[in-house]
Amino acid sequence: MNGTHEPRESFVRALEARVSSDIGRRAASPRLPGWVPQSRGRLILATAALVLVSMAAGGGAVVLAYQAQTAEARQMLDTSYKQRAALAREQQAIALKLFKEIQQRVSVGAASTVDLLDGRMKLAAADAELQSVELQVEEVHQTGHEPVTQVSAPLVNGRDFVSERWRIEMSVPEAALQAEQSRLTGFQTRVSAGMANASDLEPIRARVKELEASISSYQRKLDIRQKFLNKSLDAALADLRVLEVDTDQRVAMLTGKIDDSRKEVERAKARVAVGMSPALEVAEAEMRLHQMEFELSKAQYDLALIRRQINLRGR
Repeated sequence: MNGTHEPRESFVRALEARVSSDIGRRAASPRLPGWVPQSRGRLILATAALVLVSMAAGGGAVVLAYQAQTAEARQMLDTSYKQRAALAREQQAIALKLFKEIQQRVSVGAASTVDLLDGRMKLAAADAELQSVELQVEEVHQTGHEPVTQVSAPLVNGRDFVSERWRIEMSVPEAALQAEQSRLTGFQTRVSAGMANASDLEPIRARVKELEASISSYQRKLDIRQKFLNKSLDAALADLRVLEVDTDQRVAMLTGKIDDSRKEVERAKARVAVGMSPALEVAEAEMRLHQMEFELSKAQYDLALIRRQINLRGR
């Protein structure tokens, strides 16, 4: 027997079988790239990091897309209001041209002072519309959204667009009041001279009262706005106060119209009595009166509800 160890044949066959089996399993398993962590824990951490990076990249894309859409919407809004301003500018130019034509016609006796007053009121309205739209253009340019009209709207870069807008709007009834007062003076002169009936003064006086009430309402709302900015009123109460002013004005307007309507019913009855008008005219006048009385009742009810809410807030 020599010194060299020779393994038994059964051992050699068993070893070959194990090696072949191990090689087969390794061949069937997918090989991971060298940059992939080999341990399971490190692989989980790496996967989580990859997900976070992907989410950040996706979120950045969403933000960029949103910013692009916001910029586009802002540009469209800005363009829209600039177009409105251009249209208002054209209308103001037309009103100015017509007013100058009326002035020329009055100077040669081809038009009356009443025509001149109407032209002046229309020009004042066109001027106010242009100023209001131009103000809206400025607000849209600074904020990027629709103009805010509530009394509780915040200042925009220290600027009070709400009060500016109300003052522009108030200029319309102010100009109309001057015109109606001139008209009233003229009619009073004609009545004194026997050239017109005293009843012709009633519609003008009613119109003067409406305009005075409208101007007073704007002044009250401007005062409420100032109190809100001074923090004397909170937003909810300021909104209620403005709603009260608007509803109160509507009650006053309807009350005046109802008085005139009742007088018109009486005049219609008098005309029917002497055969100057058909009986249907009285029915129509009474129907208009009843309609306004219903509207007044509704406005008074709304005003009561608003004031109740104000009282519930303790002020």
